[in-house]
Amino acid sequence: MAEISCVTPVKLFFGILFSSGKSLGEAEKELEELYGKIDYISPLFPFNLTDYYRCEMGADISRIFYSFEKLILPDTIADIKLTANLLEKNFPVITVRGE
Repeated sequence: MAEISCVTPVKLFFGILFSSGKSLGEAEKELEELYGKIDYISPLFPFNLTDYYRCEMGADISRIFYSFEKLILPDTIADIKLTANLLEKNFPVITVRGE
């Protein structure tokens, strides 16, 4: 029989595709309000390996990753994903993926 153990908190990070620097700054502020202090911001990467988002976001798409200081419990990721979906509606030039 398996033993019950405590769940280990995990690192929250988001990968964001964007085509407008202004919206990215606003989205970053919103993410910090929701999930606390950002402890890592990746360099910008061109998102040019696929044309999948071209119709929705235009041709000049970049990607950036954020991670957060505060750890989360894994069972909260479903709610975080629902919030990410709302962020995409509020900031139509970004696509947010919580991981």
